[in-house]
Amino acid sequence: MSYILPSICLLIIALTHMISAITLEEGMANKDKYIFYDTSSFNAGIHAGLALLITFGILGTFTSTVMAITKALEKRRKRHTLTTSH
Repeated sequence: MSYILPSICLLIIALTHMISAITLEEGMANKDKYIFYDTSSFNAGIHAGLALLITFGILGTFTSTVMAITKALEKRRKRHTLTTSH
C-alpha cells in the first residue's frame, strides 16, 4: 500500500518528457503544423439558431412523451374503476 504513491510519482516523472507546449504566437506562425481546427469566422446567429432548435426539439419530445404516458395511464385507470349503484 505504501508503494502506490511513489509509483505514481515515478510514472508522472517518466511521462513528463513527452509533454511540450508552444505559445499562441508560435502556433500561428506555423499554422499547418499546429492548428488542427477551422479558423474561419464564427457566426453566432447560426449557432444560436441551431441551439434553439435542438433545445426545443428535446423539450417537445420530452413533453409529448410524458403527456402520452399520462394519457395511457389515465385510460388504463378509468377502465378498472368500479361503479357502485345505490
